Amino acid sequence: MSDNKKIYIYLGSGIIFLVIVFLLMNKFLFSKDVVNLGKEQDKTVTVVDEQNQDTILFEGSPYVPVDNQEQFESDLSSYSDYLENKPLEFNQYRKVEEDLNGDGKKENISIEFKQIDYSYVAILHVDNIVTTTPGHVPSGHFGIVDIDKSDNQKEIVVTDEGDSSDYTTTFYQYDGQNLKLLGTTQGLYENMTFDGKGKLTTQTRASILDTWFFADDYSLSTNNTLVNIPKYFYARDTEVTLLQALALKRSPQDDSTVITTLQKGEIARIIACDNKKWCQIEKKDGLKGWFAVKDYATMVDFSEVVYATEVFEGLSNAD
Repeated sequence: MSDNKKIYIYLGSGIIFLVIVFLLMNKFLFSKDVVNLGKEQDKTVTVVDEQNQDTILFEGSPYVPVDNQEQFESDLSSYSDYLENKPLEFNQYRKVEEDLNGDGKKENISIEFKQIDYSYVAILHVDNIVTTTPGHVPSGHFGIVDIDKSDNQKEIVVTDEGDSSDYTTTFYQYDGQNLKLLGTTQGLYENMTFDGKGKLTTQTRASILDTWFFADDYSLSTNNTLVNIPKYFYARDTEVTLLQALALKRSPQDDSTVITTLQKGEIARIIACDNKKWCQIEKKDGLKGWFAVKDYATMVDFSEVVYATEVFEGLSNAD
């Protein structure tokens, strides 16, 4: 091989090497996966959805690219106007005077909404006391309830709509000097029942099998905190069709005895769960048995990993 040909080969190899290096630098140093906000020049944010970059994540809070900043802030302003002006129904207030502790003097109670980053919180005022209530999607009002009619106390309740409409209600008592947080439950106070003797019933989202809600009781303790009253099981009524065979146990205590096996295509009703592991199911002939789940909806006693949706048709997967 001549010296000229060797030179051309060396030059060609060098050019190819430089092209490869340039492409790699372009990929890793100038990636579109990391962008910089105009207002946050010293910090970076990571794109969550490369196809739709309207939403990006910055230290746990939602931010938007500079191009959408004005529109996003306009939307927040509109939400603020909504909170301040939404129509109110029975026992929904933004401001009211009420005697909370039975001393014959009415307290001035009001609520306002403050933007923190890109969400809102509700600020509760009782005379000269101010507190920030839990949550980040305020419903825009508060209410007054009476959990125990014998204690001369009325409670302030503040709701938050939460993520995916997972509503919560926070309870407060005022003794004339101090504003005490009694606790937070799931559900809207407008949908709760109060027996006037220290007990309330709300709707709580279950923690196993699928999306369902159960009646959940709380009582007002002697030190004025809300305490959950657990039940052995919580009633539900969900008709399901078996997608595969399922052996039923006699009871959670006797989980070694199989009383019957539901067959594929059979229709039954799930009538109760303990919200921990066990659910009760009833056949059409009235025979009742139990099955167990773990890790929310993984069936127990199967030789391989099987999820509840692979066994039952008719479960709810609503978020």
